[in-house]
Amino acid sequence: MKITNKNIRKTIKVILAIICLIVITDVVLSRVSGSVSEFFRGYSLIIAPTILVLTYTYLGFPIFTFDGEAEMLELKSHTSFNEFLGKELYISRQNLQRIEIDRSGIRKKLLVHYIKDGKELQEKFSISLLSKSKIDQLAESVQLIIAERKVASNPQLFI
Repeated sequence: MKITNKNIRKTIKVILAIICLIVITDVVLSRVSGSVSEFFRGYSLIIAPTILVLTYTYLGFPIFTFDGEAEMLELKSHTSFNEFLGKELYISRQNLQRIEIDRSGIRKKLLVHYIKDGKELQEKFSISLLSKSKIDQLAESVQLIIAERKVASNPQLFI
């Protein structure tokens, strides 16, 4: 099943454009002399980027894609503007050790444990901006993959 939240890309871009417009308006009005400049000090030039950086740091990359249909699992997490900033993981189902969803708090994560070059590695993907129904679909896909791994690792032997 392929699960993604690329549909929120436009919303995120609109929100960022509104924030930029507010910052520009605040800076311009803070430079104008008169009674209007008393309310605008230009602090949004510092506050808005700080809030954006803290939000990205805490929530992680907003766009998430999971493709569990093929033999190779494909997981991507990146920014809303491009796919260069972010991370990708392509792993074979055979190399998958564990996969679990952490729903605690505001920050929701998909934890993937896998084997690469003989070492067990762990990768975290932010799923904070996935809708509840998509998180439920992701949980179903994860359970299906775990069930397939258990069946494949414990074959029935008939004598």
